Amino acid sequence: MHCKDHKIWYEDYMKEKGAAAAVDETREKIALRDKTVFVANLSLAIGKSHIVNFFKDVGQVVSVRLIVDQKGERVGCVFVEFASAYEATMAVQEKNGAKLFVSVAEIARQYPF
Repeated sequence: MHCKDHKIWYEDYMKEKGAAAAVDETREKIALRDKTVFVANLSLAIGKSHIVNFFKDVGQVVSVRLIVDQKGERVGCVFVEFASAYEATMAVQEKNGAKLFVSVAEIARQYPF
């Protein structure tokens, strides 16, 4: 009887832990979205180091994801993740101009396949 009660408690505990983990994941996704900007109108010759150097005066770049087509060729767009949401906001405010398009990244739903 005690083992059965313990097992039920353990299952409920795991469900609660899972629910808390889901909340943490959601927070992480929101935080990631707030720290990530989308940059377009880039030359196809620009690499990750160019992006990091371009944004170094507004904040610390954590990652740069170059967008490529089906052939693996660059399309002139990147996602840039900053160390904080404030730095991402500063990047949008200070770097969005006539030659580059910089905006807060929107996370789209995944395709159904």
